[in-house]
Amino acid sequence: MAPTGRDGIICLFLVLATLAVFSPVYHHDFVHLDDDLYITDNPNVQQGLSGESIKWAFTSTHAGLWMPLTWLSLMLDFELFGLKAGGYHLINLFFHLANTILLFLLFKRMTGGHWRSAFVAALFALHPLRVESVAWAVERKDVLSTLFFLLSIYSYVRYTEHGRSFAYVSAIFLFSLSLMAKPMLVTLPCLLLLLDYWPLGRLNFAEPGSDHYQEKIATYPSRKEPTVLLLLFEKIPFFLLSGIISVNRFVFGEADSVTGLYNVKDLGHSASDSHLRNLCASCHISNEKIHYGPVDELTRGGGCNACHLNYNNETIEQLNNYVNSKRDSEHKVVLPEIHPQLSLRITDDHCFGCDSRSGRISTNYQGWFETLKTADEINAINPLEMNNSHPEFISGS
Repeated sequence: MAPTGRDGIICLFLVLATLAVFSPVYHHDFVHLDDDLYITDNPNVQQGLSGESIKWAFTSTHAGLWMPLTWLSLMLDFELFGLKAGGYHLINLFFHLANTILLFLLFKRMTGGHWRSAFVAALFALHPLRVESVAWAVERKDVLSTLFFLLSIYSYVRYTEHGRSFAYVSAIFLFSLSLMAKPMLVTLPCLLLLLDYWPLGRLNFAEPGSDHYQEKIATYPSRKEPTVLLLLFEKIPFFLLSGIISVNRFVFGEADSVTGLYNVKDLGHSASDSHLRNLCASCHISNEKIHYGPVDELTRGGGCNACHLNYNNETIEQLNNYVNSKRDSEHKVVLPEIHPQLSLRITDDHCFGCDSRSGRISTNYQGWFETLKTADEINAINPLEMNNSHPEFISGS
């Protein structure tokens, strides 16, 4: 189904609406959440496109993922924009615009409905969940993989209409590119099977000869109606690609075996580590604390101490004196006389946005802990003035 003038108007509206919402991202800076790992502190990306950096992109599992196309894209961005964050965000916005138009054209081709397809595309374009993909530089992997993902489905739809082998091979090739941008899309083969049922209508479970069966045939006259076995058979190349990416941690040496057990702090920047961080379980536990003093956004770590140690001004001063005396080899090391107090009371001072995107720590966890005391009793306690009258709180001396 060729695009019409009405399609052009809808596409123009989608572009203008998306630009109106997302164009401010040009003025956004990098963030201290993976942007450093991917771009600002990554010497490989900052080499630009060179023979050495391209080899690194195809052989590295840096950040816990094998995503060579994403690395190449970021390297090209560095060639164009250096470390000016606005350029990276604009490229993300460009890909998001392309994905929005592709989604509209894809649904219109599959269903024939203009306005319903336009609504789906507009919902995708303007939904708050898309903000992260556009306004966060490292989410290039998201918008880039989605581009090839949608192109793969579009080629597959063309294959179902005309049975052309070129469209089928193109769908497989584009799927491989989407996996090389972000392996998250391993579920595409299963999605294609669902699309075979609706809206492509390639699966007809109605009784042959029934009115519903004939209605299905009339609705999709240009599409072949293969058997279930054939539908599964034609997905084999897609499933093979999914299987290869699913075990890349083991293949690329990130894991010694597919069933091995590892300490949480040994995960490094891997997919498993990212998952734990998203659950707020290891934002401190997997980072060993290597600096003396209160925890901040640059030195967070140290397990439970990160949240449950309270520092007053005198404690901080003595810790600083201790650190300075260790650096001065001519003088004796001055040990602190006051230990920071360890308590179950948690204040906002301990929260530095380990999961600031969702606010789970800063708004939900703050102030909640395991204790038999009531809320009023807790609020009446000054964490810096605790003594033996509160044995459930442990304080150093």
